[in-house]
Parts: sequence; structure tokens; C-alpha cells
Amino acid sequence: MSSFASNSKQSIGYNNATKLENTLQGTVWKAKQPSTNKDIVIKITKKDLHKKSAAVQNGRLCAIEENIKSETVILRHLTSNPKCPKSIVKFIDFFKTDKDYRLIMEDGGEPLFEFVQTVHEHIKKDEIEISDWHNLVKIMFKQMIEAIEYTHSQNICHFDISLENILLNGIDLFYGPDDNIYFLRNGSIQIKLCDYGLAHYFGNYSDFLSNKYCGKVIYRSPEIVDRKKLFNAKANDVFSLGVALFVMLFGIHPWKNASYKYDKACKMIMDGKLEKLLKIYKREKYGNNEIIELLSMIFQFEDKRATIEDIKNCSWLNDENDDEKY
Repeated sequence: MSSFASNSKQSIGYNNATKLENTLQGTVWKAKQPSTNKDIVIKITKKDLHKKSAAVQNGRLCAIEENIKSETVILRHLTSNPKCPKSIVKFIDFFKTDKDYRLIMEDGGEPLFEFVQTVHEHIKKDEIEISDWHNLVKIMFKQMIEAIEYTHSQNICHFDISLENILLNGIDLFYGPDDNIYFLRNGSIQIKLCDYGLAHYFGNYSDFLSNKYCGKVIYRSPEIVDRKKLFNAKANDVFSLGVALFVMLFGIHPWKNASYKYDKACKMIMDGKLEKLLKIYKREKYGNNEIIELLSMIFQFEDKRATIEDIKNCSWLNDENDDEKY
């Protein structure tokens, strides 16, 4: 067992800690909460890096926007409200030591990005029916919408929506007697949006205008890519949500970055040629007219981009003929 698990964690009441990953400013751990014996997640940020708003990458110090203190305030505010949906990872506690800050959260499950990758590996081998996968994607996407809609209702924007920052619980894969892969429900299917380290509270009566250029490159809106003087942060979250849906449905990224001027794939999609691009990507059998219509509504410049309400009312999410397997 690591020195962190055997010494530091015991000093604040958590044992059996296992490191999950390194982050730009520290590490993330899983442990047991003594009072409930439930799994929890501990995000640790080094104070010296936090003070400098910096991280060490490739041996060099670089500036970053993440802030565990503001993340703690925002997550506590969001999840202490009785109206908070299950689709947001819950705040539990916050500690600080001489060297670091520690944010304690519920364990939301496994990374959705990795699950999506695994599913598409099986789809390529014709071991999973695309229609079955799309039924499951629809359930998860509705919960993702729920999380963002609630976050925005609290005058907060996430700024870092991605499959890497969404967790999944309640579903597994298993081989059937016909050697196909099936989805096995082991509880309530539940996604949880996490990592509010880049999130921003805009206050009451805000127009949500921002010049905070951040987020993962693939998920950034054209306004961030072009470094527009001011962009709508809510609309940027919606664009990122659309990228997440694209990756879930097709198993690939739509572009290198959302630059209408410099990225040919982005230009094609925003010019209404998504169907043609899917043929180039050899993913035409993965979509249908309703999916293409929804993504085309989202992948617009912000003045024409679909809102959360538009997405909720789209035909793909409201198809009465869906096979309700889950």
C-alpha cells in the first residue's frame, strides 16, 4: 500500500485508498467512507501548483484554469439543493493539509469514455447491434441533458463537458450463447457529470457572456477556437454536449478542432453536409435522419445553435416507437 493510503488518508479518516489517475495538479483516489462503507473519490490538488494556477507538463510549468476551491464551492452548492438530479456527482467533504487540498465526492462509477470505446470495438466486429446501443445512448444522453439544464438553472456553466468527465453505473457487457455481446443491467443505469474544476458561476441576471477559453480541444465550440472576444458560455456547453453525443453514437471524433475556417470536417458539418461526411468516415449505417437533424441543430454558430429546450424536444429523443429495453 502506498504511503498516501497508509498514512495521509488515515489521518483524515479514510482507509484502503487506491490511486485512480494523475491529474494536472495532483492525483485522484478511490477509498471507503468509514461511516457508510461506500466507495468515495478523493481529488487531491497540490497547494503550490494551485497558488500559481499552474501545472507541470513535459517538465515545464504551464498556466491552467482549474481551481479546486471554486470547484468545491460550486459542487457543494449544486448538490446541496434538493432539486439536484442524480446525474451530477455529489459533494461529500473538503479538507486541506499543509501540502494539498482534498475534495471528497461520491463514486459515480466507471469513465463513460472507456465504456464507449469498448462498445464500438464490439460494434466493428458485429457483436453489438447498433440499434441496441442507440437505445442505451438515448437514456444516457437524456441524463446528460438533465445535468446541464440543472447546472445552467443555477447560473453555472461547466466549461469542460466531455465523455472523460462523465461516469457510468448500472450497465455491463456480457457474451450471449450466440457469441454476441449484450447489455446487462445491474441496477439503475445512471451517468454522473463530474469535474467542475473549470466551472464558473455567473450570478443572477447574467447574460452568460465569457472570454474564458478553456476545455478539451475536441469539445470546444467554434467561438472558443476562434477566441471570440465574448461568447455565450451556455451555448458552448451545448456544443460540447453535441460532441459527446457524436462520439457516443459514431465512436470517433467529428474533427480535430471546431474551426470553420481551417478544419474541413467541421466546415462540412456546419454547412449541413454531415451525412456526406459520415459516408467518408464509413459511419453512415450508424446514423439516421433524426440523429443527423439533431446534430445539425447543435453544430451551428452560437446565434443559431439549438438550446437545451430544443434538444429535449427533438424527434430522436421523443420517438414513441423506441424499443424500451432498459
